[in-house]
Amino acid sequence: MVRPKIVCLGGGTGQAAILEGLQQLDVDITAIVGVTDNGGYSGLIRQAMDIPQVGDSRSVLSTLAKDGVLQKLLKYRFTEGNLSGVALGNLMLAALTRIEGDFGEALKTMSNLVCVRGKVLPVSNESTQICAELLDGSKIEGEWEIIKQSKSKVLRLYLKDAVKAATGVVKALQEADMIVVCPGSLRTGIIPILLVEGVGLAIAKSKAKKVFVTNVMTHPGQTDHFTAGMHVEEVKKYGDFVFDYVLVNSGKPSDELLALYKRDGAIPVKIDSVDEGLVIVDNFVADLDKSQLLQLERVSGKDIVAFPHLIRHDSEKVAKILMELVK
Repeated sequence: MVRPKIVCLGGGTGQAAILEGLQQLDVDITAIVGVTDNGGYSGLIRQAMDIPQVGDSRSVLSTLAKDGVLQKLLKYRFTEGNLSGVALGNLMLAALTRIEGDFGEALKTMSNLVCVRGKVLPVSNESTQICAELLDGSKIEGEWEIIKQSKSKVLRLYLKDAVKAATGVVKALQEADMIVVCPGSLRTGIIPILLVEGVGLAIAKSKAKKVFVTNVMTHPGQTDHFTAGMHVEEVKKYGDFVFDYVLVNSGKPSDELLALYKRDGAIPVKIDSVDEGLVIVDNFVADLDKSQLLQLERVSGKDIVAFPHLIRHDSEKVAKILMELVK
């Protein structure tokens, strides 16, 4: 049997969770990663070097890495002084971008070093920002500025500078057996990928089965009170394609975690009618113990704001369903 080609679109923890399960199966994986996040320490690197965002690609690389030692280096975060919270892998990718002269080449070099399972591609090698025009006509530039200022009153999203898809992205989408839109920051992480020149058209023309894994929780400032159906509708504004399957979570995270998320204004995504494809509703919440959650906790330093990223999809369960659907 030929190994199915599964392409995952996303960035950061949501995409990494889906890839964690898929890498354990006999599949050909390509991860296409967003590059517009301007938050955290990788945002500071972008600001200083004017390069695509490195943090989400580092997260995906560390998930798919076979080399144990280098995997630990990619994940390692300093805890001392002004370095507290800085991920070594982000600095490594930034340095390689300068050495290679191209972010895509930097990812390729790092992928070879850590022996990645599959391929990791930036959606674009060019640096740009996600922007939003609000209902009142005002405009906001940058992911974290949108989160802090929009209160979800977004009329449309657009990229500050039009950028083209990186080498290999369109080909991967054209040749895929399945394309998975992973959970993540919907308006500032997922949609910016669809806005890159060539991506939306390639998805629409691809014969691949198209799957959307909806978020477990809403994201304050960009999807407040969004239902599952509203997530799908928002994607459809920017992608002229139809989902064959939509995975919707029915599971309930622990009261402890829900209380933590509630402090930032995040609540579980409500289930409603989704007028597209076959909707698969199940408990997709990962059952993680406290020691696992501590490893996932994001460290924030001075002037660095980070939402909790502790509620995850059950990677093995999602991967098993995807394998059944791709046949």
